[in-house]
Amino acid sequence: MEMQRHSGGKLSPEEAERLEICEATIDSGLKTFWEVGVALAEVRDKRLWYGAYASFTEYLDKKWHLRRSYAGSLMLAADIRMELAERVAERREKLRAARPAEAPEPEADDDLPPFDLPDSVESACALRKLDTEDKIRVLEELKSKELPASKSNIKQVVDQILPPSPKIPKLSYGTIRNSIDAIVRQAEFFDSLDPDRIGELFQSPEHREQAVGALKKMVGILENRLAVPDDDEDEENC
Repeated sequence: MEMQRHSGGKLSPEEAERLEICEATIDSGLKTFWEVGVALAEVRDKRLWYGAYASFTEYLDKKWHLRRSYAGSLMLAADIRMELAERVAERREKLRAARPAEAPEPEADDDLPPFDLPDSVESACALRKLDTEDKIRVLEELKSKELPASKSNIKQVVDQILPPSPKIPKLSYGTIRNSIDAIVRQAEFFDSLDPDRIGELFQSPEHREQAVGALKKMVGILENRLAVPDDDEDEENC
């Protein structure tokens, strides 16, 4: 079946294929939050939902019965877990590279990760305000104490070993929403430029694509900010 865009156009074969792959992952049971979060982020960032829905929020509601805030938490938690998984892989690669060629293969216990990765949306989101090095420091501390990387344990260690973070002024929902809408309109304008007008604003089509990509990335950052509340606002999701 050919996927119709909400505005009357059609998804390209590549977009339709990516949407099918993403939805198969999401439909797998919503049990591996990082895989689901990655798939949802791709649908959002590439606007694959545009095939049949008026907005990403409508897509989440009608296709998956997910609230926008919880979907945002899934995507943010997936980003955090993947970031940490990459660091674990980098450390293991460095250890292998430093090991003498004639050295025997390490025992299973010697090849354990330096820290446990978050295994839930809640535990990953508990790390969201920390930079990468502080995330690792907290998880290594939990590993040394043989404690699971749960939300409560993470918060406890953060309070013990890290200084309190400075208060950042909050932006209202309306301010962020209006910013998202303005950026989306700008990205769509750039994306829809006739080829003979690209030179009026950009040095090349590649520069146009880079600008559109940067705007879409900004939208993703702002949408995550909308989706993930501060600790004193709504603890239900993160």
